[in-house]
Amino acid sequence: MNDPILTLFGLSWSLNISCPWSVPELGFNADTPNSGDRVPELVGLDLLRLDVVEGRLPAFQLSAGVSIVVDDADDPNDEPWVMSLPSLVITAGTQSPYWS
Repeated sequence: MNDPILTLFGLSWSLNISCPWSVPELGFNADTPNSGDRVPELVGLDLLRLDVVEGRLPAFQLSAGVSIVVDDADDPNDEPWVMSLPSLVITAGTQSPYWS
């Protein structure tokens, strides 16, 4: 983690979030004091899916019932996250028409 940039990866995936984010189930976010000390709680979790719910921001669902929620980016033209999977890269600004 390099505030607020969060990078996670597994055997066949990677996730880079370069805008504010939160982990509601564990009670911390990019602005939490010493959040870098909490990020190791995510180590060993698997990426299960990307949830997109109309009117909400995307949430990356991890194993153990943990999610990483992308908060609104400052610049609506930002591409605040990138998820790489085998043969596929997914990225979109949270203000993109795709998310509305």
